[in-house]
Amino acid sequence: MIALVEAALQWVADVHPHAPHLARTREWVVELDPHAGEALELAAVLHDIERAFPADEDPFDPTVAPGSGGYDEWHQRRSAEIAARWLREQGASDALTADVGALIRVHETGGSPRADVLQAADSLSFLETQTDLFIGMVRAGRLTRERAEQKLRLMQERIRIPGATELGAPRLAAALARLDAAIPSAEESSMRAYILEDLDRPPALAEVPVPSVADNEVLVRVQAASVNPIDSAIVAGDVRSWMDYEFPVTIGRDLAGTVERVGSAVTRYAVGDEVFGYIAKPVAHDGSFAEYVAVPEGEFIVPRPAGLDAVHAGALGLAAVTAMMCVDATGVAAADTLLINGATGGVGNYAIQIAKALGAAVIASARPGAEEDHVRALGADEVVDWSDGDLAAHVRAAHPGGVQGLVDVVTDTPERFAALAREALAPGGRAATTRGVADPGLLGDIEAANVFSAPDIALLVRIADLVRGGRLRAPVAEVHAFDRIDDAFAALSRGALGKIAITLVEGS
Repeated sequence: MIALVEAALQWVADVHPHAPHLARTREWVVELDPHAGEALELAAVLHDIERAFPADEDPFDPTVAPGSGGYDEWHQRRSAEIAARWLREQGASDALTADVGALIRVHETGGSPRADVLQAADSLSFLETQTDLFIGMVRAGRLTRERAEQKLRLMQERIRIPGATELGAPRLAAALARLDAAIPSAEESSMRAYILEDLDRPPALAEVPVPSVADNEVLVRVQAASVNPIDSAIVAGDVRSWMDYEFPVTIGRDLAGTVERVGSAVTRYAVGDEVFGYIAKPVAHDGSFAEYVAVPEGEFIVPRPAGLDAVHAGALGLAAVTAMMCVDATGVAAADTLLINGATGGVGNYAIQIAKALGAAVIASARPGAEEDHVRALGADEVVDWSDGDLAAHVRAAHPGGVQGLVDVVTDTPERFAALAREALAPGGRAATTRGVADPGLLGDIEAANVFSAPDIALLVRIADLVRGGRLRAPVAEVHAFDRIDDAFAALSRGALGKIAITLVEGS
């Protein structure tokens, strides 16, 4: 007797993905009924054996007629058949094989004293060993959180053996606690977010529901973010001429975090993947200043470079993408010279580094002292003082033939931008502005682009590659906790050098 049970335990250990559950079921059978006997012990070890073997020749038919038992009957029958083949191979008697099979065929439903013991043992073992499996299935989008809880509660509810219900109660409580800790229930599924209720009140931290995840979406646990001028503009209502508001609005663009959950159709990401990027939609509603965000696969986020912490990854996003779009628009390459007007801000900081990675020389606008030190540390070859008279004249004095490219993130009128471009650029030079002031009627034959940032995945991938290669870094100047987010906006309004980061998870 002992030899055959031990052989069955060894077999499932070799072939079954959930062997600990089967071994624990057998232990519970013996505890619930010390005189269980060989057939009941074998049924405990083999009751779930069909899951170890693909059902290619006998797949479950979801269209089976109502009342036929459905999946449970198919599962019990198939397990009994596989167990019978193995028992015959071991030389078990026909009577023992039939007895084990009969028990397996009712292990989900019970109905007799021995079947009820098996069902109770299966339930107790399930509560102890399978909760983490369910958590993984929910996170992978293969099971809803509500269905996982229902299944766990069913394990307790179906126990009929006197005394076993009392054994199951604390195990159900522990299983539900693990489920709640990993995946909060809908009633408890709230998070903090920085919310703008309307344009008459300032934004504030508020408790809001964690977003649901569609089949093609991933849920990201946001660890860090950073503030940008567009965030302040949305708060102030300055973007109403070109962006609609859908209140309440979650503020924020940049983010870095880890994938917490994936939809059933997601293939690019798995739970635990580290990501970064930025969110931008046509309507002001969704944002990144929240503990969780749901984003479609293939939009807004890309894998985070290995070794890059969340604080610095969360400061890349919008500013780095915008800088890359601007530098690309100028077409500068090795041996060219690029003038960056507004080099001390986030976009300018990244434009310096991106241009240097292309082999171009960089002239940065900055005042002497801290500003000049900052842009030179990022790679600027020359510095012109934007506060000292005519910027274009200073550039022409050093480069009589002009420069090949201009990135301007500060000039706010078409006339002044055109004047700077005409004076500073060499023939054939190209310019880019983020202020929407490139007017072909004023620029003549100068090619200039109005750059409107967008979270292009290909650009985010290029940024990640530059970071991996050590050619781009996030110049984080200040870091503020999420509950001090207003201090981050105050630093932005003061014109702090470098990026202002926000941490939503301690130690990011």
